[in-house]
Amino acid sequence: MQGTRRKPRRYRSPKRTEDAARTRQRILRAAVQTLTRQGECSLDKVASRAKVTRRTIYNHFDSRGGLIEAIFDELARTGGLYDLPKAFSQPDAVDALKGFVAIFCRFFSAHQSLLPRLMALAKADVELAARLSARAERRRAGLAVIVSRLGRQGDRGLIDLLFALTSMEFIGMLKRAGRTAAEIEALATDAAVALVRTRGRL
Repeated sequence: MQGTRRKPRRYRSPKRTEDAARTRQRILRAAVQTLTRQGECSLDKVASRAKVTRRTIYNHFDSRGGLIEAIFDELARTGGLYDLPKAFSQPDAVDALKGFVAIFCRFFSAHQSLLPRLMALAKADVELAARLSARAERRRAGLAVIVSRLGRQGDRGLIDLLFALTSMEFIGMLKRAGRTAAEIEALATDAAVALVRTRGRL
């Protein structure tokens, strides 16, 4: 019986992989610079700044929405959101809540100038708005897990209050009032614990 012929495995050299990774990072840097300086993320302008073609951008990110999501991923990495598993791993639920709130305070404080520009783009882009909304709902889901650990499972009011407390808008308001990142973090974490205590015994 004749065996099934296997397709040859595509080989990609380490150098080619490294070159692709560098190109991707260059596009991301160009996108962030374009957004910071011009308040937009035009693929033509990003391509020009990164010295690549639009096709290259599509090859790496599939779409403009994909590029903007990748910007969020990069901001999440540099802004400390990758530390969230450490917060969730805290044995004490109150410590987990404090860690969660502190991480989002640091994230939104670090990127306070750039994130509003990204949010503004979503107002004119339905697909992007849906993607960003899904990211925000992941924050809400994380809070629901912590609230459940605090013995307040299903307390939507508490979840909504904590969701507002860890929002870009709330943290931005505190920053515009002249508070430092450390002051914002201390104030928000204290407020989060106070909210929990107000709505039920710890």
